[in-house]
Amino acid sequence: MPDAKSQWYLRPCAPRSIRSTLEDVRSSIGLLKRPLNANAIILDYNASSETEVRERAELLSRHYPGRTFYILASDTVGLPDGSALEKQPNVGGVVLTKSEGKPLFNEFVFCKGGSLPVQALLSIVRANLNVGFSPLLLLFGSPHEELLTRELIQLSSSIVFSSEWLVSYPGVLETLLEGDTELIDLTWIRLSGWRAQLRNLSLKYHLTALSSVLQSIVLRTHGLASPNSSPEITLIAGWLIRQMNSQVTSLSAKGFECLSKVSSQVWHLRIENESSGVEPGLREIEILFGPSNQYQNEVMVRIAQVGDNSFQSYFDSGSIHYRSTGYGREESTLETLLRYFSKGESIALYRDSLVEGQALTTLQEGTLKRGTAGLSPGGMDYDG
Repeated sequence: MPDAKSQWYLRPCAPRSIRSTLEDVRSSIGLLKRPLNANAIILDYNASSETEVRERAELLSRHYPGRTFYILASDTVGLPDGSALEKQPNVGGVVLTKSEGKPLFNEFVFCKGGSLPVQALLSIVRANLNVGFSPLLLLFGSPHEELLTRELIQLSSSIVFSSEWLVSYPGVLETLLEGDTELIDLTWIRLSGWRAQLRNLSLKYHLTALSSVLQSIVLRTHGLASPNSSPEITLIAGWLIRQMNSQVTSLSAKGFECLSKVSSQVWHLRIENESSGVEPGLREIEILFGPSNQYQNEVMVRIAQVGDNSFQSYFDSGSIHYRSTGYGREESTLETLLRYFSKGESIALYRDSLVEGQALTTLQEGTLKRGTAGLSPGGMDYDG
């Protein structure tokens, strides 16, 4: 993370005095220039220490400066300045000073999630937002306060979260998908290495032309109790179905049957789970194409994760044998966030991939409900 010194200034105050207290704090530290008018909300269900709260708040301050409402669910975790968060909000901000450049001041309003009714918390946020700027919402942890979470989702224009945290809260995920809110799923971002490996093979060997002769895709996982409902598998499966310009239609002994929109042929998607001592998750993607005008024999494409930080990619057409190694990332939540804020990460295909992937789960439950995921006229588009 960037080298910057931080100094926190926080005061407890009554909800009705939040705006005036923010002005008082800013004036008392001699900063005459107001911070940016951007709004952000951090809804934190899993911070376990004062250090985590400070790191999350300061990362957002560096990359999304303005006014942040930090709602903390834990009763035991302290604030960044070492004080305890009581029933009343704590208001003020942080001054970040880099080795070069002027000090940067960011406003914060800290509230304890369980100390006030949901409507009271929502009133604090709504009454003190910078006018004219829809907030960015960052969700940390599983949202056990569903009503509060859903209300804040509807208030926000962009939402950062991880679908891993929403496994037990399908209603929250439904709320996320209802509108046109920008969704930044950290689970999706962490899968970028897999997508990059397949993109590289596709560009090198023109896999787009082979989608009409696709026979099967196998996803091999390790240590997942329910791989078909794993967010990681849901997203990568949905993305692959979309890339192959297909739609899942039924479930058979061979796996999920998918219909190609290019050739009207049926191909199969299988998920094979193995018990293993390694970290649970996706370990291999295997794609089998039939003979074509381009290749006389079957074509096998395989991408495997080796260790935590590298991939091995294989292409075998009988006459061509290719192997390459690529490197991925083993990241913490904050590192993934930092990568998104500082470098960007495509989320263009996220919604469509999620809807296609969810069809696998609903099909298993016997109630397949087709979404509105758009299918391109043909070929693979690898944005995202």
